[in-house]
Amino acid sequence: MGREHVAEHRAASDDAPRPGRSGEPLRTETGGDAGPGLPRPAVSHVGPTHRIVLRERLHARLDEIFSARAGHVIGPSGSGKTTLLRAWSSGTTCGDVVWMTIERTHRDASVLTDDLAEAVHTVVGERVAVRGTPAPRAVDLIAEAVDRSGLRVVIVLDDAHVLAGAESVEVVRQLLALERASLRVLVAGRGAPEIGLDELRRRDELVTIAATDLRLTDRETAAIIRSVSGEDIGDDALASILDQIGGWTAGAVLAGLVLRASDGSPFVTGAAIERHRLFDQYFLTEVFDSLSIDVRTFLLDTCVLRVLEPDLCAELAQRDDVDDILWNLEGSNTFTSWIGGDPPRFRYHRLLRSWMRRRLERVDPARLRDLERRAASWFEAGGRIPEAIGHRLAAEDFGVAAELIIDYGPRALGEGRYEAMREWIGALPEHRVTSDVSLLVLLAEAEHRLGNNESTTALRTLLRSLLAHLSDGELPDGLELTVVVQRGTELSVRGKLDQAAGQARRALSMIDLASWSMAGNTIRFDELLLAMDMASVGDKLMYAGDFVQARRVSKWVVDTFPPDESRAAA
Repeated sequence: MGREHVAEHRAASDDAPRPGRSGEPLRTETGGDAGPGLPRPAVSHVGPTHRIVLRERLHARLDEIFSARAGHVIGPSGSGKTTLLRAWSSGTTCGDVVWMTIERTHRDASVLTDDLAEAVHTVVGERVAVRGTPAPRAVDLIAEAVDRSGLRVVIVLDDAHVLAGAESVEVVRQLLALERASLRVLVAGRGAPEIGLDELRRRDELVTIAATDLRLTDRETAAIIRSVSGEDIGDDALASILDQIGGWTAGAVLAGLVLRASDGSPFVTGAAIERHRLFDQYFLTEVFDSLSIDVRTFLLDTCVLRVLEPDLCAELAQRDDVDDILWNLEGSNTFTSWIGGDPPRFRYHRLLRSWMRRRLERVDPARLRDLERRAASWFEAGGRIPEAIGHRLAAEDFGVAAELIIDYGPRALGEGRYEAMREWIGALPEHRVTSDVSLLVLLAEAEHRLGNNESTTALRTLLRSLLAHLSDGELPDGLELTVVVQRGTELSVRGKLDQAAGQARRALSMIDLASWSMAGNTIRFDELLLAMDMASVGDKLMYAGDFVQARRVSKWVVDTFPPDESRAAA
């Protein structure tokens, strides 16, 4: 088993925090590199996450470092980088591990080489005098001491992102450039300074573990939450929490602490957990406060977006360097992921985005509403109505949102957006929905297609009550036929097939099949609604035994609305 020198910890398995060089409390194994945003006493006695979740696959990859030239572990704050490396270094047989946690003082090259020599001395047994020696020679002296020891040594430089832009970057670059069979360097952090890793990667001489590799599975996340909370939480209660955590190690630990404080109450859901002060404190101290004011402003300007599209971000943030900012956020692992596309698109971690929206709601609610409206207008101009509806609802522009839902409703049903329809209409004020025939028809149809018979019946009862005070001439345009078909559908569900067929024939009388024709090369929304209605009419006639008429209607639907992509709804 390899030996390990740790500047702050004498053993990777120690649970209790120990004073560091600067006297600050040290990171605990539980949260990985969770940072000072975590409440230390609450975490310190929980136990290392590597005792809960074993990452054998990642350990095996790290063991390949001597068949390569170097290693790189990269991920956002709290992703489990330090936890993984501590567990690996305490158990690996591929070599002896020298551990250094990079601090601000190491931006000075002489401090870095002095501390590195001291750390190597603890493993190889030879003290290397490098004080006052130029960095290139100091690196050679350290490497020569390793050679003389006859050991194979891995130098782990944790939190290497701290060195970005510092003179001591050259020290790390020289370490990586050494071609010695006895020595390897493993760099870990939220990002990597310019030290030549790209060239090693191109030559396939770099063992890399990225943020996606560090992400916990749902099973691993659940194991950590249950262990930290001390509660045997059921799978159903965990479901919403897992969805929020998204495989984030520190998030799993924080969620466990929240549940432990609540004695495992089943009422603590994913939404309640993300609003807890522990998450609030973490994102404030570990993420937000570490960024420049310029980047903070950008994050708040774009936190209303589920997907970060450069053009839309530029519109909301009113700046022309959006591409650079997004790539820098992604490159520095600031809870921002590239999700592909051309132009490239990105996404914030759900918990960070939620935290930023709540922060903006507290400090400047008017700004939040304005950003939502501007995003909605951008999507409307581009014909992307589903996204526009979501932003109008978030801005509480309920009148505009309702109009968009009604206009887009038939197409949404045709596209199978039943859950979305329910969510959109459910976000409107209740009085608006219960007094609007169009919204009730759309919601009833969505519930019917989702198979929710109880809510469908209740909505149709409410719809009948509303329609009782309206004549057919007072119905909104285009909904007369739909209302008749809905009545027939309800009768059919209740087993009254003859009465349902009567409604179907009434619907059939409202359209002249012989003379009706398509309006153009694409199917309009009203035509799509008609296609669905007439298909339903054919079903009801068939159920009632009127096969001749049912075949006639069905043939008309197929002939008029052929399954041709060129005629798909625009």
